[in-house]
Amino acid sequence: SAAALKMILITHADSDHYGAARALQRASGAKLYASTLEAEAMRRGVSSRALQPVGWERVFFGVVSPLFRVGSTPVEDYLQAGATVGGLQVLASPGHTPGHISLFLPEQRVLFAGDSIQIAGGQPRPSSGGNTWDLALAQRSFASQMQLQPAYLCCGHGYLYLS
Repeated sequence: SAAALKMILITHADSDHYGAARALQRASGAKLYASTLEAEAMRRGVSSRALQPVGWERVFFGVVSPLFRVGSTPVEDYLQAGATVGGLQVLASPGHTPGHISLFLPEQRVLFAGDSIQIAGGQPRPSSGGNTWDLALAQRSFASQMQLQPAYLCCGHGYLYLS
């Protein structure tokens, strides 16, 4: 039942990642968590950064973006890097968005990376492309996440077993 849900953890304020959070929260009574920067965008019902599409991405984002409109989604608690919530370590992983966070379950070596890591050709890669706010920062976040040596990589748009 929905009442079993106690926490909703949001890695970043892209509508495809938080669009249903408010409805889930209302149905379950769960607390909604995000980083301060991402939470402010969610409160306004927007993404935390402008998209920077180039080439074919301009057409794709132009067609798809209107389909991902969401309303205000207030966050009740803020996640800071270094904190622990529900046994998960909160990691700063900016780059895809300014306040992107990831969550790490150290004993099982499970990394919930949101969109800070992409799976391409069966390999983990840093966030890139027109939806990446800061490519150099995304690459640094990727490197620090991979230093954790995750066994399971749970990304926003893919899953990978690494060891």
